[in-house]
Amino acid sequence: GKSGAIQPLVAGCAHLPAKPSTYTQSDVDQIVALHVAAWTVGDHDGHSGNVLRTPSGAVLGVDHGQAFKFMGKDKLAIGWKPSSNPSPAIYDVVYKASTSGALGAGIKVRAAAALPVIKKLEAISDSEYRSMLKQTADLGAANNVHWVSTMRKRAQTNLGKKPVTNAEIATEFLNAAVERKNNVGTDFA
Repeated sequence: GKSGAIQPLVAGCAHLPAKPSTYTQSDVDQIVALHVAAWTVGDHDGHSGNVLRTPSGAVLGVDHGQAFKFMGKDKLAIGWKPSSNPSPAIYDVVYKASTSGALGAGIKVRAAAALPVIKKLEAISDSEYRSMLKQTADLGAANNVHWVSTMRKRAQTNLGKKPVTNAEIATEFLNAAVERKNNVGTDFA
């Protein structure tokens, strides 16, 4: 009787250790790729407790409850996190460790690790992406979720009118989401 989201259970997973000096090159590459996906959906809650390693070595993000929450107010910047998040995102930890020499010997942040995810996102047509997010947009606007005030202001500016309808707010959310998807390569460059 409750709404929610379900992810498949992957047996034998463990939280990624909080010490970046223990990360392998594969871990770091997967964290970079995870960052691309997280930025695309505006999920800034990817702290080490929300990142798992499978027995085969895959790195998985979990608990994506903040997806889109800060859309339009968030920034792609090392150190940016919502004030409500006490822990830094795992990608920030990795980037800072990289610049301070705190990754293991020979381990590097490789921009090339982002390319496969960027290419997959760019391959999604705008109409397909809008379709994927339509229910999120409509229900979010109707239920005044966290991003509504930002998208309302954007819709008012772009449409040159006040007030705007929930449908116009939802459309502005979809426009912002498609814009982010289309700019993800440039954003990370």
